[in-house]
Amino acid sequence: MKNIEELLLSLIAEDNRYYFIYSLTDKLFCYANTSFESFFGIRSGDKSINKLTRIIHPDDVRRLKKYLPFLRQGNSLTDFEFRTILPNEKTCILSLYARIDNSLDKELFLGYVTDITTIKEDIDYLNELNDKKDSILHILLHDLGGPLGNIKNLSRLLNERLKSLNEEDIQKIITSIEKNSKMSIQIINDFVGRQNP
Repeated sequence: MKNIEELLLSLIAEDNRYYFIYSLTDKLFCYANTSFESFFGIRSGDKSINKLTRIIHPDDVRRLKKYLPFLRQGNSLTDFEFRTILPNEKTCILSLYARIDNSLDKELFLGYVTDITTIKEDIDYLNELNDKKDSILHILLHDLGGPLGNIKNLSRLLNERLKSLNEEDIQKIITSIEKNSKMSIQIINDFVGRQNP
């Protein structure tokens, strides 16, 4: 029967997050789960971290190094976003959770990485759609502003002066209200027609 640690390791081994333990003391990877090995091409026992730093954006490597003193004070790094540039030139955005542990008489940098590329792309796409929606609504409101303003003013005029206006003037105002209403409806129909060809 497996013990708790073996069960936990088997779960981590199958997880799609990239788990790792890197010995800062020995300068080698003590542990890398299957996902980490597949994504970064680094296995447990690999001594070179250069393979990893070559695919991480140089600015992000520098930013991460600045956090080492913070981590050495017993703090955890959560949601540290960084970019990787894979050999196929694809850029991925990853999120790192990490800490430094000294309990085994070695300085171990350990944590996991989550690929958030799709989430970031979806957020960018939704922001783009939201910007388009705002732009379209602004244009629609601007286009409708004239006819609706005219309807409002003519209705107010008709209401205020109904008793003093003759039938011909009343008819002109009603015709103008009808014309502006039709114009507003046409603007809406044109807009809907453009959106749903």
